[in-house]
Amino acid sequence: MEKLLISKCNVDELKSLSLEQLSQIFSNDNIHNEWENYGSKIDSLKIPEMAGGVNSGDQRALYYLVRMLKPISILEIGTHIGSSTVALAMAALKNREEGIETKIISTDIIDVNDLNERYWKTIGSPKSPSKIIDSIGCSEIVTFEIGNSIEKMKMNRKFNMIFLDGDHSAKTLYQEIPLALNSLDDGIIILHDYFPKLESLWGSQAPIVGPFLATQRFIEEGTPFNVIPFGELPWLTKFDSKITSLACLVKI
Repeated sequence: MEKLLISKCNVDELKSLSLEQLSQIFSNDNIHNEWENYGSKIDSLKIPEMAGGVNSGDQRALYYLVRMLKPISILEIGTHIGSSTVALAMAALKNREEGIETKIISTDIIDVNDLNERYWKTIGSPKSPSKIIDSIGCSEIVTFEIGNSIEKMKMNRKFNMIFLDGDHSAKTLYQEIPLALNSLDDGIIILHDYFPKLESLWGSQAPIVGPFLATQRFIEEGTPFNVIPFGELPWLTKFDSKITSLACLVKI
């Protein structure tokens, strides 16, 4: 990886979560019961799986995290077809019943809602991300933005949860992570497509290398955070397995 000029990582606002605490989040009976309703709603939207977005098991994990951690502000890098956006939004909608006004900003390098390009159609989704969000009554919760992730995170905004799922290259993530850390307010950073030790998680499927290489470089440089892969979830994800490539950064 080429040498980059990166400001020192500030982990002061990064939560200290353990694998045990994450397991407790994913085994919460109350959220299990909620998911019976909300999960079927997400399925009814017919967002295609295996089309570059998160799978249904990962959607469920994101829903549980938002419901249990109750962030006020969420930044999603990489809207794509909105498969993760809708799970975050559903959880935020439920949070509102408890008086928690969770807001979400979902950003992508292109206009995924452009009515002329109809990007979502090329991937087989019946509606644009914005139309999907409208259909579940979350238009006041989610704001869509267009632009480079680096520039977006240089803006003076604070978030309690940041989901990095845009450009998965090590070079970009090495720039995104310090900016994400500086944008946190007592929060959590979630990674998608994290393959520990660059080993395949599903048989012969080749690992995506960027998230591991970027975070490992920070760790080797002495940055005081660790990566916790979520590993096996209590429900199916893809390829008839319970394995997920979701992970989070935690303060040491």
